[in-house]
Amino acid sequence: MAEDTVILRPEVLRQEVKQVVVPQVTGIPFYADTIPEAQRLALAYNQETGGFTAPMPLLLVNFPHSEWYTANSEDLSGVANYDMPHLNIRKGEAFVATAHGGTDGKVGILLTPDKTELALQLWKETEENKQRKGLNAMHAAVLDDIYYGKDVLSVLLNERRAPDNRAIGIYSYEQMLAGETPKDFSPYVVVRPLALARQTIYGYESIDRLTNIAELVERDGLSDEESFEQERVTDSQVIVYAGGVAEGNKVIRSARYKFTSGKLGVWHPFNVDTFNPEQSQGRLLFLGKYDDSGFGGDDLLDNDGHFVGGSIAPEALRENGASPDIEDVLGRLTHLLAPAVIDQAR
Repeated sequence: MAEDTVILRPEVLRQEVKQVVVPQVTGIPFYADTIPEAQRLALAYNQETGGFTAPMPLLLVNFPHSEWYTANSEDLSGVANYDMPHLNIRKGEAFVATAHGGTDGKVGILLTPDKTELALQLWKETEENKQRKGLNAMHAAVLDDIYYGKDVLSVLLNERRAPDNRAIGIYSYEQMLAGETPKDFSPYVVVRPLALARQTIYGYESIDRLTNIAELVERDGLSDEESFEQERVTDSQVIVYAGGVAEGNKVIRSARYKFTSGKLGVWHPFNVDTFNPEQSQGRLLFLGKYDDSGFGGDDLLDNDGHFVGGSIAPEALRENGASPDIEDVLGRLTHLLAPAVIDQAR
């Protein structure tokens, strides 16, 4: 396979309750001019192979890559209509819910291919209207528009189920800090207050802002080398996107090693004047290949899409002991994949 396609190599991961073995996974990229088109390509591939589409934590296992990617992950934001004590969120409090898709093979939690397509369609159809629909001023999906006024975000967080009724794990940010979120790449959502998300200094800035390194130097008088060894990630966006504190630490170490600028782009829309915290909205996450692009939490929904579909599902490997034949799979997807994608996969 082409070098860029073999990018997902999870290690053996363990949880307190059970041991989950995730073997090496090879990924095939799916590029299209629109996000829903790319989502559908990845979804079709998953259905043929029993595979799954890489969420942000899995893409970050080998960060940085030589290509940019769209993650099977979403930032959903709004205001709580109820007290949510299980998430440490009160009624009327603004929050950000980061949803990571995973090994169930689905693409999207609230921003599925049909819903992203609907958002783009409504935006185009209302082009001449004073009040447009589908997307907001920051080109995120307006959930009330694409779900026809249904409060799907509250249902997701309180009933722990997606609109298609599949079960989704829901966790508070405190639970993620405690290491309680899944490590087997099963779908889940982690919720943090908007006030916390806004503390992330967004932009192309020093990696130092994302860790405790300044405290180590000032408090303990450590040398640069000593402080880097003891450095720990403290930024909530890096932790949530990476899938936990330990995973975030690995991302920071990799960025320190690979990016000689000492900087990392971490982008989000939450401090921008045109962001409306009271509107229920959703955006897909992107991962850049350069230090300045980095974590793309503010990209437009009417962007190109570039997902990675895992060709081997862990469950299939454990049960069958073999991976699907790549030529057989590609032959069944010829009607969906561009010739360039077929060649790259081979």
